[in-house]
Amino acid sequence: MNPHAIDRRDFLRAGAVLAAGAAGAAALGAAGCGGRGAGASGAVAISSDALGPRGGTARLLLGGGGPRLVLDPATQVNEPDAIVDGLLYDGLVRLHDDWRVEPRLATRWESDAAQRVWRFELRDGVTFHDGRPLTAKDVVYSLRRLLDERLGSAVYPRLNGELRPDGVRAAGSGAVELRLTQPDAFLPVALGARHCKIVPAGTTDFSRAIGTGPFRLRSLDQSKLSFELERNPGFWQEGLPRLDRIEGMLANDQASLVQSVASGRFHFGGFIDPSLASSAEASGDARLLAHRSALFNDLVAAADSEPFTNPDVRTALKLAIDREQILSLAYKGHGSIAHDVPVRTADPFFAEGLAHRTRDVDEARRLLRRAGYPNGIDLELLTAPAGAAMVDMAVVAKESLAEAGIRVSVQQRPAGTYYDAVWLKEAFYVDTWVLRHPLDAMAVMFESSAPWNEARLRSPRLDELLREARSTGERSEQAQLLGAAQTLVADQAGFVCPAWLDELYVAKPELAGVGFNATDLVDFQRASLG
Repeated sequence: MNPHAIDRRDFLRAGAVLAAGAAGAAALGAAGCGGRGAGASGAVAISSDALGPRGGTARLLLGGGGPRLVLDPATQVNEPDAIVDGLLYDGLVRLHDDWRVEPRLATRWESDAAQRVWRFELRDGVTFHDGRPLTAKDVVYSLRRLLDERLGSAVYPRLNGELRPDGVRAAGSGAVELRLTQPDAFLPVALGARHCKIVPAGTTDFSRAIGTGPFRLRSLDQSKLSFELERNPGFWQEGLPRLDRIEGMLANDQASLVQSVASGRFHFGGFIDPSLASSAEASGDARLLAHRSALFNDLVAAADSEPFTNPDVRTALKLAIDREQILSLAYKGHGSIAHDVPVRTADPFFAEGLAHRTRDVDEARRLLRRAGYPNGIDLELLTAPAGAAMVDMAVVAKESLAEAGIRVSVQQRPAGTYYDAVWLKEAFYVDTWVLRHPLDAMAVMFESSAPWNEARLRSPRLDELLREARSTGERSEQAQLLGAAQTLVADQAGFVCPAWLDELYVAKPELAGVGFNATDLVDFQRASLG
């Protein structure tokens, strides 16, 4: 077994975003295909008017971690890995939640007309923590590592289908060229995955965590799951970071994440379960921070298992679920309504027609009768405390489904074995996913060849729509194709997604400037202590 390979349980803890793509030049804007990002070379100046005071040490208590902190960005799996590695390393680009692509170590990129040859120009004057200058050789080495199946990077399946190691080449010392085996108009955002950080060429020992990020590693104690970072004085963005140091620990006890911040031991903690949000809000010594609609839980009704082989049963579930009830009771109002697709309603690629579909208990009953269940149906729903509100969501769903004659028995399984014993094996269960770009989410979850196709959807038409979306650089065409793909999933897949869930954190009032993005999850580059 590959010691670096990740399983689904670890991947889910990460809150990772493996975005598959963005729109073409129009959606990428100034940072997009052929566009030029801010600060085309050298250091980028940040207005001091927009920043807090400089100095101080912020103390973080990070939840959702594994048995150790992973400092190899290519193989990171957990949320603390993503946050810490995002402070130590930088990538070519960084993604925002609206899929804007921000120039980082790359300042400009463009493709040929066929979307098969991409060129990325590198930022001048960037150095690693040990003083070595960033060159194209470092980028080539870092990207080729991701294409080594033996390494087990979570981004490997996304890139392997279209990029080979010999297709990654240096174009002089200040640019790299990527030659794809098939068109991909979404490549810039794919490279915004948090695993695509750049490390010095030849690096095999990551204990020193040499990167180009705003902080450098001062100490790490894996036995205590604690770390200390110090400001990188040579960081390429002038004026950043604001903090002198960051000290952190990993802890998975949910109550301690809130209490430790409220007591003053830490400045920041999370993420936390929505059931604890009210205690954080009620505390005068801490405030609640939210990464809006960053997660979702879904009911999987596998189409290759009875009774879900009948599409009427799958549709009845979608019509009977009370989405507002899930949001208010299971998620305590911390989220937004979803429409049985892994795309938020505020996303520019969301299929608008889906938002007009409403709950219809009578129609759900009619479909059950047509499917051969005139007296309703009995189902066993499996869940586990393996993700935020997974158990609460199942319990609340049981009540609303009962109104349509869908009698659900909720069975809780151990979190530690859930993704080995239940996921992709059972017929009806709760799963949890993190925010991804619409094309990536659709491909990973529903494409016929996708290894994580939990709903067991097999649709040549969906495969064709996703393939066509990758091949065009026209945003309007991408939106049309992805909209059609979403409608197909909402109509046919055994996938019930009633609501999105906010990723919640607690922070001391004096900690300002904490941000969120789709690459590093939580960003402390501009954080300061008042």
